[in-house]
Amino acid sequence: MVDDEFRAVEEDRIRYEDSHEDKVHFIDRSDLFSTSSSSYKKEKKLLDEKYQESYAFLDNEKNLLLSNIQSEDPAETEQKVEEIEKEFNAKVEALKEEFNKIDEELKEKYKEELQYRIHPKLKRRPELVDSDVLLSVRNLKEFFFFGNKIKNLKLKAVSNVSFDVHKGECFGIVGESGCGKTTTGRTIIKLYKPTSGSIYYRGYRIGAGNRWNKKEIKWTRVRFFQALKRLWKERQEKIKALDKNSETYKNDVAAIKTEYKGKFNSEWTLMKSVYKTQRAKIKQIRFDQNHTPKKLMSEIQMIFQDPIDSLDPRMTV
Repeated sequence: MVDDEFRAVEEDRIRYEDSHEDKVHFIDRSDLFSTSSSSYKKEKKLLDEKYQESYAFLDNEKNLLLSNIQSEDPAETEQKVEEIEKEFNAKVEALKEEFNKIDEELKEKYKEELQYRIHPKLKRRPELVDSDVLLSVRNLKEFFFFGNKIKNLKLKAVSNVSFDVHKGECFGIVGESGCGKTTTGRTIIKLYKPTSGSIYYRGYRIGAGNRWNKKEIKWTRVRFFQALKRLWKERQEKIKALDKNSETYKNDVAAIKTEYKGKFNSEWTLMKSVYKTQRAKIKQIRFDQNHTPKKLMSEIQMIFQDPIDSLDPRMTV
């Protein structure tokens, strides 16, 4: 039995060594550096699991080698045990070295997350970081509502503004007085809560509005009831067009009802899908609004008309 287990381990080891140049490289980086893992903690946990699996494999291999020693000479047995232990310790050291190397790569990959203490659930767009985009504003809207329930007025201070600011770039917004330049800046630094759109800084979403998502839920519900009304009208017209004296009248009516029941269910499923998607997005927007790291936001400040005093670190806004 022991010989069979030892033979199986040896076959696995030979296959492993044939497919890897480094005979002690047990950690598969393709599993670690994947898009499914979105934070340092997740990938670190996966790395630890891989390390434990590799260590258990080496320990099992060592125990089988020790149990397979067949020698009557105690000195020879002791020498073989020392050789096996020495080889095992060398492989463990190489494994630890590989583990530490990958851990350093993970820390470098998630340097900003560790530096700013960013929550792993905060929405992130790595493609912005890869393209050296420092600040990205997407479809930003800032509306001000005032009045009463009878006469509710809406002022569109900023409507559908999008731009990117790259590292080392000087970016200017030019426009007439009252066009929304200052409002855009105040919204970016979170003095105003965005009505709609998203703001990304260093690839992380620091501000967003959910008005569009709420409107999507509202109009999906409106379209759903319009579709139900239209389908119900079509169904009744098809039933009225049938010959009541026909022998297949009841079967035809049942077939039409079954057909439109499937269409009703399809519209209902579509509405539920939109509801679920948009509610998840609203939940994520609220989370991002409430979990923006203060250390990250402290890098952004507003410079007023007097640039000398505005750059004073004691007077940051």
